Amino acid sequence: MTAPTALMDQFLPQWRPHPEELDRAPSPHGEWEYEADPAVGGIVMDSDVKALKYSGSHIQKARKLTPRKSVPKGTVVDPRIPELRIKSTGEIIDAHPLAARAYTDEEWRHKTRNELVEAIQRKNPIWVCPLCDVPVKLSSSWKGNYFFRHAVKEDGRCLYKTKEQLPDDVRAAKYNGAKESDAHKEMKGLLLQSLHSDPSFDPDSILEEKRWKGSSPWEWRQPDVQARRSDLRIAYEIQLSSTFIDEVVARREFYLRQGGILIWIFREVEKENPRLYQGDILFNNNGNLFVVDDETVSRSVSEQKLYLRNFHLIPNVSNGNNKPIWSEGELVAFQDLTFDLTTQRAFYFDYEMEVKRCLKFDLETRKEESRKRFFTFWLTHEPLQYRNEFESVEEEYITLARCMSSVGITLPSLTDDRSGFSYLSTFVYQMQSAMTGQPHGTKLSDLSAVWNNVYQHWKDFTWYFCILASQYKTMSYLRIQDREARTKRPTNKKGERIKTLDEKLGIVKDGLADEYRPSPHLASIAAFLYPDTPRFAELAEGLEHDPSHRAGS
Repeated sequence: MTAPTALMDQFLPQWRPHPEELDRAPSPHGEWEYEADPAVGGIVMDSDVKALKYSGSHIQKARKLTPRKSVPKGTVVDPRIPELRIKSTGEIIDAHPLAARAYTDEEWRHKTRNELVEAIQRKNPIWVCPLCDVPVKLSSSWKGNYFFRHAVKEDGRCLYKTKEQLPDDVRAAKYNGAKESDAHKEMKGLLLQSLHSDPSFDPDSILEEKRWKGSSPWEWRQPDVQARRSDLRIAYEIQLSSTFIDEVVARREFYLRQGGILIWIFREVEKENPRLYQGDILFNNNGNLFVVDDETVSRSVSEQKLYLRNFHLIPNVSNGNNKPIWSEGELVAFQDLTFDLTTQRAFYFDYEMEVKRCLKFDLETRKEESRKRFFTFWLTHEPLQYRNEFESVEEEYITLARCMSSVGITLPSLTDDRSGFSYLSTFVYQMQSAMTGQPHGTKLSDLSAVWNNVYQHWKDFTWYFCILASQYKTMSYLRIQDREARTKRPTNKKGERIKTLDEKLGIVKDGLADEYRPSPHLASIAAFLYPDTPRFAELAEGLEHDPSHRAGS
């Protein structure tokens, strides 16, 4: 289970309403008119009745008006419990963005529903009502909006009113009652026939509606079907109608404690407008669902091994966003599934691993495109270092900065010369000179002249310059040019001997002189622009963990 602080860090900061959506998306309520209030950064209703005040924000009750498209579908104006308290830290958080994200982010919604219930059942709640300290769960209204409700039956003492919970025995009775339908019995028959066709299952272990006893006499479950395959004990539950999230989590926790595994079997998978319970199971089973039908039974009987129809999500990643699509639903042998007892998951396709791979590939692709765009900008406008040139490229630079920001790189503004645009321009041209062996963005005659300019006037660039010159084999050109220059002019204007290249490199390489320490402002940009230069990445990482980190030798 995700720790409370990890849950907040992972999910809460990611949800942000997009301003353009406020005018584009239809209102789900129709009869109400909403307006965006930029002062509080939230959604407020058209005024003239009653204002509710909390957390420094105002939400006003609406009067009925002509419907108009004014807020994102799923906007939650009344999440029942408007604020939550993080149980572990006592911090109060706004419930509105969380409830709204539950509408827009399906995967987050179902994982959060499960994690909240798991934490409650383990007596370590994540979020609680700030007024009565009762744990809360994420629920859905019949309109499809999401809100937080008390996890226990309300007794009227809390000012926040949410829908009453069914008692555990009533909920269990309702769940078990759904198992008596003809369709449910038919599904059990198909599964039993398939299991008996597979000799890898112990025939004496294939049981229908028999108790699975726990470690204590009062702890037990009665799965629809159970069986044993080698050392793995398996419970199969037929899923035909709505199942309470509490019941789903309770059963999963039971089989986890008993060292078995729970597999939910569906009659069909709803790809469009799925029921809430389907998502609760889907996203906590690595994006996989299983179906038993006539074709799976026929294949099981003919090949004498259990087959199930597998539906799984397929990542569809673009610009850092994943909008998964469904697989067609292929027949898979039970022996080809992956079982993870610690998370109670059985899956054929490793959806979560594939999502990570796709997101990483997408990010690397966008980074490479951003790098090309970055260098094209500076080399196309070369030289571009002085304030009187900024205005001509302002709009193009702003677009570039947005592109770089999308991959995690913040470019400086056009206003601060020393650590801003001019500073970065000088750095880019000097690094290009070190890479190519030819001067860039300057009227200096050769690489040696560029190096001496860096060494004398841009001392916090010297370490970067030396690393690139060594990596791209231009140091030999620099050494020859330095030797020739000192032959023509061995002393400076004061009559002092000019240091050799090696003497200067020694000062820079040792990293002992503070004036030659590499610029921390450029560490992350240098690591991004030159990904094949591991020393830049090491410096950026070191500065991230320790601002006093030195480049070293």
